[in-house]
Amino acid sequence: MKITIEEVKFDERGLVPAIVQDANTFQVLTLAYMNAESLKRTIDTKEAWFWSRSRSSLWHKGERSGHTQRVADILVDCDNDALTVLVVPNGPACHTGAQSCFHNELQEAVSTQEEIADRVGQYSVDLLRHRPVEAAQAGLDVANRDLELRSGQARAERGVHVPRNEYDVGLDLDQHLLEALHHARCLLRLRPGADPQHVVRSADRELLEEDL
Repeated sequence: MKITIEEVKFDERGLVPAIVQDANTFQVLTLAYMNAESLKRTIDTKEAWFWSRSRSSLWHKGERSGHTQRVADILVDCDNDALTVLVVPNGPACHTGAQSCFHNELQEAVSTQEEIADRVGQYSVDLLRHRPVEAAQAGLDVANRDLELRSGQARAERGVHVPRNEYDVGLDLDQHLLEALHHARCLLRLRPGADPQHVVRSADRELLEEDL
């Protein structure tokens, strides 16, 4: 459904919240505000413009730092009173130099290592914390084996003779991949600020581009 600027519901101050996300990774970069003029400039220039509430003026993102944001798309929520701006950033989004403005964790919501262990298993936590190289090698072995299986299956489908052990192992492939995903998820949870959903969406996007 297409929404016009006139249909966007600005608040009593003439502003609408704009959630800025990386168009490639879908990482949330910042929360800013737009008025009708900054939204129009964003559309016209294909670069992010906002309304600075502290300075009460238009703000071209990156006008001083050079960290501009090229706009790929703008989405409007179901109530027409909030925007999501998908951008290709030319550098960090945060004035601190961080890639995203959302790099602080709420203390009360931070999971303890014990809670993580309860959810994903103490073995996985210990493996990733104390033997990360071994964990990484295990993931690499699974990936390489997956490639071998795909190659064997592809050759078999083309009528090329393939020893049965090169593709029958595929019956266990789902279990191997589940284990690899489990270890990857554990690793991401032990990395402050990591967002597994962003990683998965980015991987899905790359696979889709490969298929195309």
